[in-house]
Amino acid sequence: MLYWEQGKDRGINDVCWTRNSQFLIFMIKDPENSLYNLVKAVNIENKNTTDLTASLEINGVGLWNLTTSPNADKIVFTQYLSGGSDLFIAEFEIHDDILTIKGSPVKLTNRESTGYNYYTPSWQLWDEHE
Repeated sequence: MLYWEQGKDRGINDVCWTRNSQFLIFMIKDPENSLYNLVKAVNIENKNTTDLTASLEINGVGLWNLTTSPNADKIVFTQYLSGGSDLFIAEFEIHDDILTIKGSPVKLTNRESTGYNYYTPSWQLWDEHE
């Protein structure tokens, strides 16, 4: 078992690999707020877990629909707010077997001006040709 919390029964979703296959990144429901997701990264080799939640939330709002790029050290996700969702991208780096988020997530869409809801694309469509 890669991730487990003593005495807590939690659903894990949006499980994805980093492109070097060293980490699994996934979301779990926050036990204090069922509308909020926590984001974790587990090092496959040593089983150490890093909480990425605070580094990825925008204005105190959590995220949904997480996936990683197969071509770059990036995560794409949506942030759901009343009336729709926007698409964001965040870069990460790995040093000393620890995954951390670089800088702040960047907003890629604007649901207010377009009226669209944005959802995370599948990795087959997210090719940055690096």
